[in-house]
Amino acid sequence: MNKPAVPSPPPDQLERRRALDSEQSILVQAPAGSGKTDLLTRRFLRLLAEVEEPGQIVAITFTNAAAAEMRHRILAELEKAAAKPAPDGEEFSMDSLAQRALEHSRRLGWNLLDLPVQLRVCTIDSFCRDLALQQPLLSGLGGGLEIAEQPDELYRRAARETLKKIDQTGSALSKAVEDLLTWRDNGWQEMEELLVEMLKSRDRWMHGFVLESEPDWEALRRRLEQPFVKAVHGAMIELSQLLDQVPSARDEALELARFACEQTGGQLLQGLAELAEFPSAPFGGDADFEEARQAHVNLAALLLTGDGAFRKQVDKRLGFPADRKREKARILDLIAALGCVPGLGSALAAVRALPPGRYTEEEWEIVQACFTLLRQAAGELRIAFAEAGRVDFVEVAQIAQRVLKGEDGQPTDAALVVSDKIRHLLVDEFQDTSRRQHQMLSSLIAAWPERAGRTCFVVGDPMQSIYFFRDADAELFPRVKALGLEIPHDEPLLFETLSLSANFRTTPGLVQRLNAAFEQIFATDDGSGITFSSAQPFPKERASSGPPFTLHLDFVPQAGRGKSADSDGQSEKESAHERQIEEKEEQAERSFALPSWDVRAATSPQLPQLCARPEFPSARSNLRSWRRALRYWMPWLWPAPFSSPRIVWPGWASCVLPGAAFRSTICTRSLETRRCTIDLCRSCWLSGCIC
Repeated sequence: MNKPAVPSPPPDQLERRRALDSEQSILVQAPAGSGKTDLLTRRFLRLLAEVEEPGQIVAITFTNAAAAEMRHRILAELEKAAAKPAPDGEEFSMDSLAQRALEHSRRLGWNLLDLPVQLRVCTIDSFCRDLALQQPLLSGLGGGLEIAEQPDELYRRAARETLKKIDQTGSALSKAVEDLLTWRDNGWQEMEELLVEMLKSRDRWMHGFVLESEPDWEALRRRLEQPFVKAVHGAMIELSQLLDQVPSARDEALELARFACEQTGGQLLQGLAELAEFPSAPFGGDADFEEARQAHVNLAALLLTGDGAFRKQVDKRLGFPADRKREKARILDLIAALGCVPGLGSALAAVRALPPGRYTEEEWEIVQACFTLLRQAAGELRIAFAEAGRVDFVEVAQIAQRVLKGEDGQPTDAALVVSDKIRHLLVDEFQDTSRRQHQMLSSLIAAWPERAGRTCFVVGDPMQSIYFFRDADAELFPRVKALGLEIPHDEPLLFETLSLSANFRTTPGLVQRLNAAFEQIFATDDGSGITFSSAQPFPKERASSGPPFTLHLDFVPQAGRGKSADSDGQSEKESAHERQIEEKEEQAERSFALPSWDVRAATSPQLPQLCARPEFPSARSNLRSWRRALRYWMPWLWPAPFSSPRIVWPGWASCVLPGAAFRSTICTRSLETRRCTIDLCRSCWLSGCIC
């Protein structure tokens, strides 16, 4: 009998094997469709076969759905290994890894299949909450740190209480409120909204110096101005080097600026014309750099158009009348000479966007007032949290950070206890972590007694960073990739970097088109340092599975608003509703009897019936109609919590639709006998536990 053909490995198989090295800290860049969850599952199973306790491995991801999927994959592989031991095969195959992990579990008596709660797979928010609960006194709130469903109400309460402090006549806080209201034209409502927005994102600005009751304002001013000064210094040095390539350019520009200023009666280019000498490197102190910045801004006004290109002609509006042909020829010659210097035009245009190196006194007074007001608002928010008995995710993360790092910047006793129990960290969606979350990860690793035998494995793709609204900073990914993870009071944790390229999800034709399109999109430098990495379809040849996208909807007509609502339309809506209930019941029976959760197979016989309905949206229906239909149709066709609906797009991708509870999909006992264990899943879901 012929042996079945051994499938060919993906083009990045070597990188995938290196990613399973349990002795190395590794950073993996894994683009869409590259099997990131599969890789995380394999590494988790590999580590399970080596640790002394399953809790020594901590896998952190960004969403509940991702954590549930990862836990489900791990348990599913262990169950498969228990049901049918895998024959001796490839060392890093999923079956072999699961078999070794299961045997190790049995030797040590973990009993993972019956007690899967030992697997520490969680979201970053729940991990922070667990840390915060280690030291409840640090929160000053007590209780279980319950998350507020609508924290905006608490932000607004804190903002209003802060603005009421204007009544404290003679205090620094009252003066700060008055100064800011004067600055914003007495806009009380606007000030309240601004405070609410700042409290939402307080993890971006709430540092130690903000909370100091008596800050060193001069030291704080120097600290805040330092980035501006650094940017100006770098730009001036670069421009000076570029202008040096045309030795006489500075003197010629000064003479022409004086001529243009004289022709316009001092209305144009006066700042440049009054210079005795054009600034050039080496520069002295900050004052020299600021003078140089302003001089180059004026030079840009002389030589460049509004959109940053070198001028092609000049006229009397710039101070060069038509009868002064000699001066016009001189400036055009100067522009031509400078235009031959690579990069000079863009560098000169960029100097216009540079901020001044220092605050003016008026600006600094506003900055001081802002810090004073924000410090009070942060305190009022803590009071609001205590009164409500609820907090937000930012507060939990800040408490967790205080648990890990003391006021002296060193790991706390609690951090040493928590970190000592963790030997391996796995972080998913690393591109969507914020600076605060990076600091938490750094503080956790800083508390390790030693790094030998401990690893940190991070995986993500900066090209897919989407959580900017939660302060995700995609620029951190390439920084960690190049320099390592910064550890307080220690050397950075360096990573072995790997890049995956195989795409298992998308057809070859679409991969090629996406590569071509995004290569051009990422070619534009946005300053993030993120570059495009092309994908390789695997397998390279795929059979066509029909049209790329088919969507079937049952559209329920909306009744009119107000008293004039059409009764016929309402009746039609109720009839459609009843029909949907009947179809939903039939659909549920068929879905539960199938050996797979693949809703495509379960729903295909019924979907044509939905399309035949007269209410079905046409190709001309607007996007709002389609969205309304989806919102109404989804809960009835797939009743939560029994399934996680999935629509499969043949040849493109598979997409999990939102709205259904995920807990039932990871009930390990329901995977094999779904039909007879529906009540078990329901009870698990209602009680809030995960089987």
